[in-house]
Amino acid sequence: MAVHEHDHEDLLRDGRKMPLRGRTQIGDTAVVVGFRQQGQLSLYCGVDPVFQFDLQQKLRRVYFSGERFMAQSGELVQLIRTHRGGRVTFAKRPFGPQQASEILNSSSRWIDQLRGIVKSASNGWEVVGPADCDFIGSLAAWLDSFPPGLPQIANDASIR
Repeated sequence: MAVHEHDHEDLLRDGRKMPLRGRTQIGDTAVVVGFRQQGQLSLYCGVDPVFQFDLQQKLRRVYFSGERFMAQSGELVQLIRTHRGGRVTFAKRPFGPQQASEILNSSSRWIDQLRGIVKSASNGWEVVGPADCDFIGSLAAWLDSFPPGLPQIANDASIR
């Protein structure tokens, strides 16, 4: 994790850990959706929020309202960034059910908006990835298999 963070990373150009990725506009927000090598999806709604899912489509990491969260034992815990001796570390802290509910509701709303866009084919997408990959088809398949309702939370933050 970098010591200094920048809000202006171009994920479409620089998101190398997501070999298949696309960008569209939802309202005033630039939205980037990326697939990791194994098919895990990351959803970047502008700079904030960010939702990362594992292979089972469970939420594993979140950046929400300027705060970091990760899955641990089926719940989200907050990651508090600290600097010690020039190194960045994260302490874990539980937080209230109201904030967890806000995060899950927000992720559900963004996913619903993506579903609408993919089904209506109303938005243009800028896509980066192998020429033989169908980004919209991959995204539609992921969204179709996503369980209805609020996302489930992974047992841990790994990408499995």
